[in-house]
Amino acid sequence: MAKLIILIGGPSGAGKSTFARELIAQGLATRSFDFKAMPAKLPEESCIVEISTNKWAKTTASHTWSELLRQLPEFESIHCVRICIGPRELAKRYLKRLVQEKSALQLLKPRPWLHGLNYLRPGKVTACNEAWYDFERYLISRYSNRLKVLRIHVRGDNAAQGKRQEAHKPASA
Repeated sequence: MAKLIILIGGPSGAGKSTFARELIAQGLATRSFDFKAMPAKLPEESCIVEISTNKWAKTTASHTWSELLRQLPEFESIHCVRICIGPRELAKRYLKRLVQEKSALQLLKPRPWLHGLNYLRPGKVTACNEAWYDFERYLISRYSNRLKVLRIHVRGDNAAQGKRQEAHKPASA
């Protein structure tokens, strides 16, 4: 039975990858996978899966999602992490990352800019958070004896900064 899976959810640009790298550096997991590039069979060692909450209906309708849910019972411990971030901070981070990581040619396309500015639309970030909250409730209903639910409230430039709030602890044995 695999040891630990850490599921990190949040909108694109919220800092899932940054937080995953920090967890790996601390020795809590050996690998991290973006949900879209997740292997069909997760490794036996502790791992992290980063899941974007932007297009939640598309995510949960995918074959990859079915595979992830099918493999969850194989893990001794499940940590579900929600990265909570305000709309202005999220838009700022997304647009900053866009400028830093994309080529000049890609920056001429309007779609990435519109996506980043879309986070400022009322309710967009709330909808992303609510989608992940529904997933948390699903996990609690099935795996409460081996589940930890964490919420990371992000402020500033580092996803690992901010207030960590533990929302659910596994039942004591």
